[in-house]
Amino acid sequence: MPRSKKDETSSPLLQDALLDDTGKLGIVRARFEGFEKSSFEDLISGYCSLKVLTYSSSIPIINRAADEMELLEVVFGRADILGEMASYLHYQELLIKDLISVTRGKDHIKEKIDSGAIKLLVVQEIVSHEKLFLLEGEHHTRVITGSANFSDRAFSGAQNESYVCFDDDPAAWE
Repeated sequence: MPRSKKDETSSPLLQDALLDDTGKLGIVRARFEGFEKSSFEDLISGYCSLKVLTYSSSIPIINRAADEMELLEVVFGRADILGEMASYLHYQELLIKDLISVTRGKDHIKEKIDSGAIKLLVVQEIVSHEKLFLLEGEHHTRVITGSANFSDRAFSGAQNESYVCFDDDPAAWE
């Protein structure tokens, strides 16, 4: 997930979404293939890596994803923490402390944080309200986008959210 305009490792679509300053709307063309009911666990099952771009999140869903994923990266696009570098660093520190406090007895999650397998980042110099979820497994990829932030409430089915899912779609993955 990009943290700067020079990040060569992130997908071009994600970089374009984050870094486009032309004032134009980015439109993704898609075709409707069907509708189904699912759960957060079903959506992430079978994948080992999850990268998230979200405006806001909840610690419980980060904890749930951390339990299931080998690698987890969450990038927050929150406007209220942009600006002063001290605020950015302080917010990251608070997120990690909160995550650690709710994982008492879950040493494997603490080890993932220490090893860098779990990364919590905040966008800098820009504001992103986009919600993008990139899942990768040994043989499959999944891209989920829509209205849902990365929170327990958004993925509980208790509120109306839209989820658009692209499975093994190279164009969506790019």
